[in-house]
Amino acid sequence: VGDPSRVMAGTDCGFASTAKSVAVTGDIAWMKLAALAEGARLATQRYLEGNAPVPVRDACLTPTAYRVAIIASKSDEGYAKELSRELSNMHANIVEVFNGVCFEALRWAVDVPLTLLAIGMSAVQAAESTQKKLQQDKAVSRRPSVLVSVGAECSGLSLSRGSAQDVAAAVRDSSMRKLDFDKRSLVLPRTGPVPIETDVVVVGAGLLGMLTAKRCLDAGFSVAVLEQRPVVGGIWSMYANSFSQVNSSEGGYCIKELIGEENGVNGDNRDHSTAAEVLRDFAKLGDSLREHIYTNVKVVKVMGSAGKYQVLLQDEATSSTSAAIASCRGVVLCINDRVGLPRPLQVPGKEKFHGVIA
Repeated sequence: VGDPSRVMAGTDCGFASTAKSVAVTGDIAWMKLAALAEGARLATQRYLEGNAPVPVRDACLTPTAYRVAIIASKSDEGYAKELSRELSNMHANIVEVFNGVCFEALRWAVDVPLTLLAIGMSAVQAAESTQKKLQQDKAVSRRPSVLVSVGAECSGLSLSRGSAQDVAAAVRDSSMRKLDFDKRSLVLPRTGPVPIETDVVVVGAGLLGMLTAKRCLDAGFSVAVLEQRPVVGGIWSMYANSFSQVNSSEGGYCIKELIGEENGVNGDNRDHSTAAEVLRDFAKLGDSLREHIYTNVKVVKVMGSAGKYQVLLQDEATSSTSAAIASCRGVVLCINDRVGLPRPLQVPGKEKFHGVIA
């Protein structure tokens, strides 16, 4: 977590048995482990909430719901129904049973991630055909589907035929593998002190701040991104939950070309991408800009005009807060004023401006 002063939980010598000490019994050891785990949880929560205007309830997003399409022959319908019942009890949003290729039935099923579950070889062929048609269909953007087979080999995950409960659990784990996200991966350790002089100061390391920094760097400017929290990701790192999705056009959040995935190596951005997908991309973008992002830095005031600005800041990266001034040619405020507590912007001459300040 950076400086040793930030450590909020740790073990003591209570697990050791030194000379002339009394042995620690099993129940005491388990109590100490439970206390250590709770302390680590509280420390993580407080760390992520550093300078955040709202509580960060959990460090991890739990996986979202998913849809399962079970493809089975007439002879396997009984087993398919057993699997359907078990999956319905394991957070599957919708479970449907089909007897063959089901492209048309699933073509517009883009609300939640899709798993194709095939029972037997003939069902595998139908499932692979369905998946291929879904991949080739460009009428709508969709998530990559997961293919699982039971009792036959397939190009995805192949399972042996077992109890419906065990198979359903394996299908659930496979379906949810890429749907969770640990917000601790948004923590960006400092690589050095804030520069006293730079071309552009960007205030805020959310999506807009990081995107602005990348564009400025590509244009040949030196950049310092100042973020008051220890993490990047802005309002998504605070407000996003397991069911949050991008409710905007695809282009608004498509940053694949900025993180070296312009060919959709790990899946393309789509309308209504899940929070886990969005945050995963934010973490990669932040990591690529780590040399230019300075976390735990609070901007107090911006002074100057006409390309000569001084940014008064408080650096809280160590145990003692220090004040500093960064000189720059331009300042870009990438701060949120739409979600959560409003942050009114006060600038000289604002009363003379007849447009909209957003």
